[in-house]
Amino acid sequence: MRSHRCAILLVSVASVGCSSSSTTIVDGAAGGGSSSAAGSSNLSGATSRGGTSAHPQTSNIGGSIYSGGVSSVGGSSANSGGVTSTGGSLADSGGATVSIGGSSANAGGGKSTGGSPASTGGFAAGGASTGGYVAAGGTSSAKGGTSNATGGASSATGGTSSATGGTSSATGGASATGGAQGTGGATSCATSCPAHSNCSVTSGTPTCVCVNGYTMSGGACVWSGIILDPGLQNIPAGAWTLQKGAVIQANAGGNIEAGQLYVDKATLCTSRGRASQSIVMPALADVGPLSLRVASNGDCTNTSGSCTGSGTSIIVNGGVNIAPYHSLSAIDQICLGDKAYGGSMSVVVRPSSRAACAAATTLDAVVDHVSIETGANCPTPGTLPDGGFESTPSNWTPSVTAANSPPPVAEIKVGIGTAGSMAAHLNTNDRCQQAMITGPTSPPNALPNTAIQFSYKGTAGERLIIQQGGVPIASTLASGTQQVGKACLLESNKGMTQSTSFGIFLNGSTGCGAYVKDFVIDDLAFVSDATCPATSLVPDPGFERVDPAGMWSPSISNNGVAAGVAFSGVSAVASEARSGSHSFKLVNNVGCGNAQVSFPITVGASGAAAGPALQFYYRAPALTSSSLTVTGNSGTALTVATVATTYAPQVLCLDPTTTGQTISVTMNLTNLSSIGCSVTYTAETVWIDDLSVTTDPSCPID
Repeated sequence: MRSHRCAILLVSVASVGCSSSSTTIVDGAAGGGSSSAAGSSNLSGATSRGGTSAHPQTSNIGGSIYSGGVSSVGGSSANSGGVTSTGGSLADSGGATVSIGGSSANAGGGKSTGGSPASTGGFAAGGASTGGYVAAGGTSSAKGGTSNATGGASSATGGTSSATGGTSSATGGASATGGAQGTGGATSCATSCPAHSNCSVTSGTPTCVCVNGYTMSGGACVWSGIILDPGLQNIPAGAWTLQKGAVIQANAGGNIEAGQLYVDKATLCTSRGRASQSIVMPALADVGPLSLRVASNGDCTNTSGSCTGSGTSIIVNGGVNIAPYHSLSAIDQICLGDKAYGGSMSVVVRPSSRAACAAATTLDAVVDHVSIETGANCPTPGTLPDGGFESTPSNWTPSVTAANSPPPVAEIKVGIGTAGSMAAHLNTNDRCQQAMITGPTSPPNALPNTAIQFSYKGTAGERLIIQQGGVPIASTLASGTQQVGKACLLESNKGMTQSTSFGIFLNGSTGCGAYVKDFVIDDLAFVSDATCPATSLVPDPGFERVDPAGMWSPSISNNGVAAGVAFSGVSAVASEARSGSHSFKLVNNVGCGNAQVSFPITVGASGAAAGPALQFYYRAPALTSSSLTVTGNSGTALTVATVATTYAPQVLCLDPTTTGQTISVTMNLTNLSSIGCSVTYTAETVWIDDLSVTTDPSCPID
């Protein structure tokens, strides 16, 4: 183990060492995919954080919002000559006292039980009156006749009552019943409180109280933080609960301050150590967008040299936020989403993946700072900013991978959107070119059956890929006409602030060459779609959705063999399905050809004696020359080479370290043995149906 210190505090996600670039806002639940800095390209299928190929992410941007306390003014009642009070009080002439919360003052003073006290802070208008006064506890007295009220009612017994400073009289024993019943003090607030605070009545006195995370200073609420011991120094002692082998090294040098959480290789790869604590998060309306500030690093070497180790998961209320792997300590800003506000919840800090465990000779994970901060340049949680691409400056960042000519295009262009509006435009002219546009979004946590809706027009027969948090969640097959797609979001997307990307990516493995694709994207919005699952661990488990934005991303290769018949797509032949009327079909007949499909899932939680798993059913009448390989994250894989004339279940174990993350699962039908790349054989077919995220006793538990 070694502790890494770095003088630079703000770094880019793409950096692996010290850098002077600005803080990057990292995806709230970027699992399974690699990340890169805004505007940079990482589109060649690099594998990180679980082995899933992903593409660049961008910095999230947005505004902040907050609201202060609200003052409440009740109705009032007064006798002739009296002064009107706030909060439902009764006042008569003769030097009446005005108070908050239902006080009562009578002609000539007298005694009232239930009135509010005077406040030097201005809560009682006018303070004590001439001829009487308001004492602690709400008692008012003056010379003259006596009147008594219980619970705010006030009565007088005729005659004249006088007080220093004036005379008041009531004819015929005037009676008033407007005074609200009190209990020895004020019962409501009628004062304006500063931002990030609410009014609270304590012992009969209304007081402005800062929401959790803020402390009153100089009449204003200033940020003081929510997480205890952010520097992991064990101050105060026991602030963090350590589990499964993780240790706090209080005196270790850190990037921001001394102290760190340390997880060695044995712990990372087996018991998966972590630290946790309980916090109380304020409501979003009281604080505006917040972000995590995380400093972390790790060692990773293998027989080839350096390698990519584990990032850091910071799990807030079940939502997984990931800081990527850094070989030197670096600081990441991670915008919090909708589910991280309003109530008691847990914070868990742990390694994000054990993908490097199998090959690494040296491996550890270090976290030397975790805090929640204000003033984040983050979108408002629960929103999709600039879904029409109209804002200036734009929330969206274009990026391309240039290869050959003419060059690819990623831009926001005037006049090409719906009704002549602005829209995103992507264009590639070569199989080795890529183009994408990325922006920050923050889907709401409570919207049922959540989907991201968009309008698009693209080259007929070509696919547009949609990513959330750096992981593909859907693709669309264009018709050449204007279309609307709805991509179902997963549980690991809901209530999280993440990047959303639309992209044209590499066209299979056929090599470079002229090939034109063109897409226009507009009108993005979060919507509720009944065809999306209420609990979306698998967005379309039976392949029954008919929306243009399906969860699968298919690809095929015939390796240039004219007789190749590779196929990857949904079958609508009901007799081929296990249930419903659809299934997924893979066909291959070329030695070095393949038929492949990738789709997203959210990794589920472990059971008491069973780890997370993906279960699916397959049917393969013949597997003489082919096999089906199924891969998940962190090196989890399954090879299916057994004939199944009827549907049979299979289970793919998942890395429990990645619980709550989005990962890509890939199914690949390819030749079983080396028979020559151009050799053809009798086509073999595998059907897939009824996927589910579950637990299995054969899989490792968390």
